[in-house]
Amino acid sequence: MANSGASRQVLEDELRLVLEQKAAIEARLTQLQSAPGRQAGALAVKTGAGKRPPNVPSKTHVPPTKKQKVDDRQRRFASLWNQMSTVLKQIMKQRDAAHFSQPVDIEKLKVPDYYKIVKVPMDLGTVKQNLEHRPEKGQPRKYDTPAEFCRDVRQVWANCRMYNPEGHQVRGMGDRLSDAWEKKWLSSQIEEKWEALKREEKEDELGPAIVPHRLKEMSAELQELNGKVAAGAPPPGGGGPP
Repeated sequence: MANSGASRQVLEDELRLVLEQKAAIEARLTQLQSAPGRQAGALAVKTGAGKRPPNVPSKTHVPPTKKQKVDDRQRRFASLWNQMSTVLKQIMKQRDAAHFSQPVDIEKLKVPDYYKIVKVPMDLGTVKQNLEHRPEKGQPRKYDTPAEFCRDVRQVWANCRMYNPEGHQVRGMGDRLSDAWEKKWLSSQIEEKWEALKREEKEDELGPAIVPHRLKEMSAELQELNGKVAAGAPPPGGGGPP
C-alpha cells in the first residue's frame, strides 16, 4: 500500500507540473493574441517532451490525508458561497436596486395584472434569503450550486423585461442592473471555480485510476497550446509595420 501511495504522489506531482506549464503557455498565447505587432521573444516555457520531470517527492514531503483534502475543499466551497453573497450585496447597493429588492406589491404599485403576466416572480430580497445558510435556526441554504443562484437573479431581470415595455422607466432600471450583474458575475469566475472544485472532488473519489487519465489529457492540451503559440508568434526579428 505504501508503494501505491508513493506512485500516486509521483503521478500527482507530474500532473501538477503539466498544469503549471499549461497555465504559463495559455498566458503566453493571450499575450501574443493581444499584441500581434510586437516582436515575439523565445517561448519561455519548455514542454519537456520526452523528458521525465524531477518529480520524486522529497523525504520530508507528507501528502495531505483524505480528511485534510476534504476539509480544505469545504473551506473553498464556503468561500465561493461568501463571494456570491458579496456580489449580490454589491448589486443591491446600486441605485434603483430598491425597486427589485422585495416582492411586487400589486396594490401599492397599482399593477393588478402583474402576477397574471409574470408566472415566476422573483426579487433580490428573496434571493438573498435563499442564499443565507443558518442550519442552527432551521434555515438551510436553498441553492445547491452557483448556477441555481444566478438563475434566480437573472429571473428578476427577465420578469422586468416581461412586464415593462422598452422605454418604460422601470425597464431602464432593470436593464442597467442586469448589465451590471452580468459584468460582476462574469468577472467573479465563481462558476468556473466551482466546477474546478467539483472535478477535484470527483478525482479524489475515483482515486489513483483517474490521475494517469488527467495527465494524458493535460499533456495533449499542452501540446496543442504550444502549437498555437508557435503558429501565432512572428518570425525572429519580425514585428509590426514601422
